[in-house]
Amino acid sequence: MKKLQITTIRGRFLLWTVPVLLFALTVVVAVLSLLSDRIIQEGASKTVYLVGKSMAADIQANLEEKARVVKALAASLNALQTGGYQDRNFVGSLLASVHHQNPDLFTVWTVYDHNRWDGKDALFANKNGWDGAGSFGLYTSITGTEVKVIQDYDFYEEAYFVEPKIAGTLLLMEPYEDEVDGVNIINTSIAVPLYDKSKTFLGVCGVDTSLDMVIKQVQNFRYGPSGYALLLSGGGTILSDQNEERIGKLFTEVFPPDLVAALEQHLKKGNESELTKRLTTWHTMGNRSYYSLFFPINLNEGTGQWLCAVMVPQDELLAPLYLFRTISIGGALIIFLFTLLVIFIITTQTVKPLKLFHSLLEPVG
Repeated sequence: MKKLQITTIRGRFLLWTVPVLLFALTVVVAVLSLLSDRIIQEGASKTVYLVGKSMAADIQANLEEKARVVKALAASLNALQTGGYQDRNFVGSLLASVHHQNPDLFTVWTVYDHNRWDGKDALFANKNGWDGAGSFGLYTSITGTEVKVIQDYDFYEEAYFVEPKIAGTLLLMEPYEDEVDGVNIINTSIAVPLYDKSKTFLGVCGVDTSLDMVIKQVQNFRYGPSGYALLLSGGGTILSDQNEERIGKLFTEVFPPDLVAALEQHLKKGNESELTKRLTTWHTMGNRSYYSLFFPINLNEGTGQWLCAVMVPQDELLAPLYLFRTISIGGALIIFLFTLLVIFIITTQTVKPLKLFHSLLEPVG
């Protein structure tokens, strides 16, 4: 078998130039791909982290605003009792005033343990609308600008009395559904237990607030064409999700095991996803893989924790990287072909005078 022999100057020049050129372009494309991969992933990771953290902060700020109302109400009630001003009607006026000042609230309320407000439960029993035990509990209802104060009763076993008492601190409670004018709305209670100077439990006060605005904010969140956010309550109920059929269900019932494990971890431990330089946290739902970040929502100086998660499809998040790689490879190929053409033209023009010179010298030799 004969070896391939290249005897022409142009052939030998191309033989040495083309491999070197191919190698150089390959190295350039590889380096650009690695750099672009790092830059794009770091940029995407940071952007998703910041928008997710910002949304969680907005939700928390909304709840903190309501929590400040509760703290102020608790301080007022404690001041009244400490000062010996224990008129039940005045407390109703106080609640109505708070609701007037915060008309976006669903209700403002307070409930006291047996004889812990004025020690006169028996005196009020079955009188002027109080229940058979004379229990002291009031809540408000607002229609337009009119606020009504309504007596509460049989509340000693209710969650809004028991859970803050057990928590012993400001509490963000589990959301509940209520009906107003035939429309179902989702509310949550923010409550705080009340104590006297000797740390004896007296009762609970709090506000209920609609979550409609919060839920709409999460539902309207978009990152790219399909990136979305979901919101979970402390008990694991899905409050907002791109799939409306999941809303109201427990996340353990509808999400795949790997995502459930991640949600449980962040919900229980209250730890926020770390800002990384690589897109590392992927969870599969359906036929798509999602980059997922988790942000806890809780009250300062309180307990009760919710969770906000941002989910962005992998293919959409890495689309700029894939596009850059395609352009880089295509550009390198075009440069290679163009350079090859230039080399061919240069060698052709260079070889012609040499051939002429050779033809002139050959007879002399």
